[in-house]
Amino acid sequence: MPVLQYKSNAKPSIFAYPAPLEEKKKEEKERVATAILSVTAKAKRREAEKTKETGKKEEEPMEVEEEKEKVEEEKKEKEIKKEEPSFEILSNPARVTKQQIRYIEFSDERKRWRPVKDISTGGILVVKDYNPDEPITLVQAVAAHGPKKEDEEEEPSPPEPFEYNDDD
Repeated sequence: MPVLQYKSNAKPSIFAYPAPLEEKKKEEKERVATAILSVTAKAKRREAEKTKETGKKEEEPMEVEEEKEKVEEEKKEKEIKKEEPSFEILSNPARVTKQQIRYIEFSDERKRWRPVKDISTGGILVVKDYNPDEPITLVQAVAAHGPKKEDEEEEPSPPEPFEYNDDD
């Protein structure tokens, strides 16, 4: 397989592999807003009137949760603002989905390798060498990911042979 490059005129995040799943840690349960009954509202008004009469001020609780939410929203906006390139250069071999084919361009600066068929049809790309005098640079072989033979368990031995007698 010769070393080739393809240009995808789409943002890399559109056709990127999905992020690996992460184990969720214990999530803190959010407090649900409780309904305020008319009875409790009346009781709070009575207490407020009593405190006014006695001249004491009630301390109002701080709104810390709302501030935390605002800070989180600002962080999310900053993450979104990070610019992403409008294209991506793919090397041979490359995974290209059917939806991505319309964004792919064959780009060989030296014009040595040219596709035999139109690349918009998809499938395996067959290329022709237009400079056979130059030395060929091949893609280095890489070990495949996944289970290795060393990791596999040994297969159990088959059961011993036996004879079946049908005495009906």
